Amino acid sequence: PYIECVLVFFMFTSAVNYTLHYKFLRGDSRPYADDELRLFSRIVIIAVTATTAVLYSNGLYTGVLESLRYAAFQVVSVVTSTGFCTADYDAWPPFIHSVFIFLMVAGGCAGSTSGGIKSIRILVLARHIRAGMTSALHPRGVVRVRMGERAVRGDAVALASAFFVLYIAVLVAGALFMAWLGLDFTSAFTSAAAALGNTGPGLGAVGPARSYAAVPQAGKWALSLLMLLGRLELFSVAVLIMPDMWRR
Repeated sequence: PYIECVLVFFMFTSAVNYTLHYKFLRGDSRPYADDELRLFSRIVIIAVTATTAVLYSNGLYTGVLESLRYAAFQVVSVVTSTGFCTADYDAWPPFIHSVFIFLMVAGGCAGSTSGGIKSIRILVLARHIRAGMTSALHPRGVVRVRMGERAVRGDAVALASAFFVLYIAVLVAGALFMAWLGLDFTSAFTSAAAALGNTGPGLGAVGPARSYAAVPQAGKWALSLLMLLGRLELFSVAVLIMPDMWRR
């Protein structure tokens, strides 16, 4: 348990923006009040709490602390794209599967070692939606998307929205291709989500107690491409394949 606690700590800190760590080492602890870190921490706490409650209520482990131990390790591993697992969470209740799929897609913070959409983009989109609803209620008001004390520029909001749409589109395309190869829905979707988010294990046929060995050859090539796209960030690859990039 103590080794797992150490691993959970370092997995979590590795999913935090490294700029915040650098500033902390320079003697400034204020960056840890960052909005993105707050959201990421809340996501992890809520996911761990919910997973622990479900595991305990279903009697899968002997007590609350043991349920918390396994829940915390698996949740932090999935959301930080670490790929470690100490339990076969594919055998856990379906509610936990839904939570883990969200964590695979969400990922950690920007500027970290984690994959996924990143908490900063989710936060910007959430506040953009809230600003849109406020504008609908107060048409004459001037509503801005804010991060802390600063207003987020319109082009930054547009980039976050575009990345979100592109990420989901690539994820759905990958899942459909894997389903076309014969994988069931859960295995197809989570294999694509795990590859694009660089999470490692998925669910079903690619769960933590199994491997990707049985995936068809074409599926392995597709998942390899998704892993590359997810690690390099989609916009970086999209820019490279645009004809305008090579005309300049």
